[in-house]
Amino acid sequence: MDAQGRMNGPAVLYYANGRKEAEGRYVHGLREGVWVDWNPAGERIREATFKDGKWNGLTVVYIHGRKREETTFRDEELFGPYRRWDEQGHLIEAGTYDPANKLHGTITRWNGEIEEREEWDHGKFLRTTYYVDGVPQPLFENSPTENDEKEDAPP
Repeated sequence: MDAQGRMNGPAVLYYANGRKEAEGRYVHGLREGVWVDWNPAGERIREATFKDGKWNGLTVVYIHGRKREETTFRDEELFGPYRRWDEQGHLIEAGTYDPANKLHGTITRWNGEIEEREEWDHGKFLRTTYYVDGVPQPLFENSPTENDEKEDAPP
């Protein structure tokens, strides 16, 4: 505890069954640095980085011991690269969030091989290119039309 009675230093939280629930460090009552969370069965479910009590940095989510998602936060907002994996550990999606928490750049999806790529410009969808046997299929490219944009606009 610090002089104001706030948690300060290493911390380990436990479930009623005696297994670890979370482990990390407090600075003046706020989470700081890497925290690891487990479910009641003892499986690691998340590693998250905090700064001044806010999600800030890399967060990794695990399901049944396998890495399923990596995301980056800045002041509790998605920012920067993210990646997702399937149950077998194969990468299935990767992309990037801009500083305003919006998709930006290329979002790629795989199903054993590249399946599609979406292009985004600071949260605005531009187009999707589909792939067959790893080859882009421009005939199947999907881009918003003038009518699509009008339909998506608020009344």
